[in-house]
Amino acid sequence: MITTRCEVKIVDFGLAKLTGRTLLTKSGTTLGTAAYMSPEQAKGEQVDQRTDLWSLGVVLYEMLTGKRPFEGNYEQVVLYAIVNDEPKPMQDLRPDVPDALEHIVRRALAKKPQDRYQNAQELIRDLEAQKTGSAISKETRRIPARKKKIVYAAAVSVVLIVAAILFSLPSNGMVFDSIAVLPFENLSADTTRSFFSQGLTNEIIDRVWQVASLRVPSLNTVMAKVKPGMTYAEMAKELGVKAILKARIQQSGNHLKISASLMDPAADRPLWSQSFEREYSDILTLQSELAQAIVQNVRVTLTVQERSQLAKAQQKVDPRAYELYLKARSRVRLYASEDEWKQLVGIVQQAIDFDSTYAPFHALKAKFILYGCLDGFLSSNQGVIDAEAEIRNALRLDPDDPLSRITLANLRTKQWKFKEAGAAYESAMNLSPANAEVLFAYSDFLMRMGQFERSIDLTKRALDIDPTLDPDGTALVVKYFYARRYDEAIAEGRKACAKYPNGVWVHNMFAMNYAAKGMKKEALDEMEKSIALGTPEESSGLMLNNAGTYALLGMFDKTQETLDRYLAVRKGKPLSVAGVAFTYAIIGKDKEAFEWLDRAYNEHDVSLQDLKVDISWDRYKSDPRYIAMLKKVGFEE
Repeated sequence: MITTRCEVKIVDFGLAKLTGRTLLTKSGTTLGTAAYMSPEQAKGEQVDQRTDLWSLGVVLYEMLTGKRPFEGNYEQVVLYAIVNDEPKPMQDLRPDVPDALEHIVRRALAKKPQDRYQNAQELIRDLEAQKTGSAISKETRRIPARKKKIVYAAAVSVVLIVAAILFSLPSNGMVFDSIAVLPFENLSADTTRSFFSQGLTNEIIDRVWQVASLRVPSLNTVMAKVKPGMTYAEMAKELGVKAILKARIQQSGNHLKISASLMDPAADRPLWSQSFEREYSDILTLQSELAQAIVQNVRVTLTVQERSQLAKAQQKVDPRAYELYLKARSRVRLYASEDEWKQLVGIVQQAIDFDSTYAPFHALKAKFILYGCLDGFLSSNQGVIDAEAEIRNALRLDPDDPLSRITLANLRTKQWKFKEAGAAYESAMNLSPANAEVLFAYSDFLMRMGQFERSIDLTKRALDIDPTLDPDGTALVVKYFYARRYDEAIAEGRKACAKYPNGVWVHNMFAMNYAAKGMKKEALDEMEKSIALGTPEESSGLMLNNAGTYALLGMFDKTQETLDRYLAVRKGKPLSVAGVAFTYAIIGKDKEAFEWLDRAYNEHDVSLQDLKVDISWDRYKSDPRYIAMLKKVGFEE
């Protein structure tokens, strides 16, 4: 039986062994519960284990339909129906009951004991077959041979299997096309391993993001919005989802167990619950099984490719390497210095040293390398070479790994191989269409290609799934700025400033938009706010942007002064060569602009990916030197 707390209880069926005795007391009441008695028990005939299987059949019918197979206003009427009537087909009461399950329960409720299952093992085999989609036994449709007696442990197995099947059928046939995955609860007492439970949660979310029709907020979003003490209904409302997944991880030596439940917030009850157990080296298979179960039980429609991708055979992985991978992944953008960044690259390399056969290890290292180029910790030329080697390894090991595909797309963009980059982004989108990181990265690429409408649409979709991808609110401000839609950029900037009043870069981008509109006072005010809020590490980047803002305002002396200060501060350090070229272009210093542009090309400055759409070059659209550089960089013009 299933209690109100969704616990499975094994219940004794009662007085089956009172052979040959009347079932009525002197007061006219029945000994036992009439609705669960077998025909032979009701008639006072010889009973055996098949009577218990009949009673179990009644329970299964009631679990699946919400009604008993034999009902009446009086116990005598119920007993008459048990002996003489056939129950209404379950599918008449609940159309989503599978045909196989209909046959299984019907056989359990056969009037003659010899027509029923002869023991629980027979019933277990058919239930397991139904659960996995295999064919049920031929004997289920024919009278089977009598076999050995039922044992109590087998009865326990029957109820547990049926409970699993029951939970896999949403009671109202509803499709739960949006779910939130709560941070997995780590039952280990080691508080230093929070990265492990959060890492596994992210890995599961990554897998279900492969299904386009299922909306799943990122873990960052869930952690930001879900507060202690919230009910499931409150969580669902806050996150805009129809179901909640909760899970616990238990590790014992090299053994892992995940117990998961899919909760219906509206009804405040589980839709499905199941445990998954594997050796640690099979953790990828465990994740795959859990992800498939989640998708199956939310009842969304899958494409052939999605089904294949979810069911793809998983390899074993070295536990030491996988732990290092999860630890590094949890810190991808959470490093404050070059030393911290180097340490994280070293952690990923350690994982590869332990196990070089898992593609995401190599893809994650390539991702760190590309971020190092962006943050000025590594030269673009060296970074591209190192990232290329890791991506080649990753794609050789698994051509269909989404992380490898999106990292390849980012790399090809930085290599100015835009046609290949576009193909890689589309491939990543096909492999993981609901992945916020994929949507966000692709939106940046489309912006640089001048496809502003689609870029803005993908940005909004990505931020709906994971607002933390835009930690300072600049994403849409930048997109509208490049699209020359300054009023919309300013409107987004106001929203961002209200949300992030201390956001350095949103104030800085706000200033550039005001400058582009010729609103001098507003631009200078926002620039001063960004300078006041900026950290020493951000100061040089702000200088270069501010030089551009002064240039857009026509304050050329201030432009040159700020640019000179930037070059002095970055002397002997990596600098944005393209950024200097772009600033000279705004103030119309052709000689300097194209000299620095040539240098940016020779040094393979990744910022040249903005060459096609940056406002700096608007006056040079017909200049042969600019057109030639567009072709050299890889833009098709």
